[in-house]
Amino acid sequence: MLPWRKFNYFRMGKIFVFFLFLAIFCGNSKTAAAEDQCSHNIRFNVELNSHETGTYHKYIKRYRHDSQLRKNFLKHQTDFNWIRHQLSSHGLPPDFAYIIVVESTMNSKLKCGKYHGIWQLCGYHCKGNDIKCLYSYRESTKYAIKYLLELKKIFHNNHRYMIYGYNCGYGKIQRIMKHHGGKVPFHSLPLITRMYIPKMLAAKHVLENLFPTARFKGHECSVMMQ
Repeated sequence: MLPWRKFNYFRMGKIFVFFLFLAIFCGNSKTAAAEDQCSHNIRFNVELNSHETGTYHKYIKRYRHDSQLRKNFLKHQTDFNWIRHQLSSHGLPPDFAYIIVVESTMNSKLKCGKYHGIWQLCGYHCKGNDIKCLYSYRESTKYAIKYLLELKKIFHNNHRYMIYGYNCGYGKIQRIMKHHGGKVPFHSLPLITRMYIPKMLAAKHVLENLFPTARFKGHECSVMMQ
């Protein structure tokens, strides 16, 4: 009887340890999943004003029929989701990824003057490194995130001002703010900058509707009209 009992206690102990380990593992997995879900809930905190709605609808039509955008998205969908994750993990809205649609239609080979790649960055942004790195989806994204974090600090996480600064330079936005008591009147912006946010949100609308099965992680921005 004693050897039998000893064996059973030993076996029960192993089973207990196994289930304890399983519970800890599952708990950690749930925690990690919850943290990942939270990290993707950073909203792109903007609302379209009455001057922007026309541009928004215009670019929905344009992006919907843009065959090059479809081609590039299908080719780089994995990279696109990686970019969204990287933005989120650095405390930035994943929807900032739509900057690459506005800037380059997701064309990594694009060069416009001194600006290169999907994010249309220049030598200043890659801090003296080989400019060729800006033609890489992932390398250029690292520099884009550094710049966006710089804008976040300058504009105190005001998403609208961050996008304005990305498009026409933070120095220009700072000068406008200085002239207008810390605010950025819409009419004071260059036309291309006024169109920028509606174009981003139009790109989001089109891609999420054209590719409903795509694994967009998080839906951080619902378009609201004023």
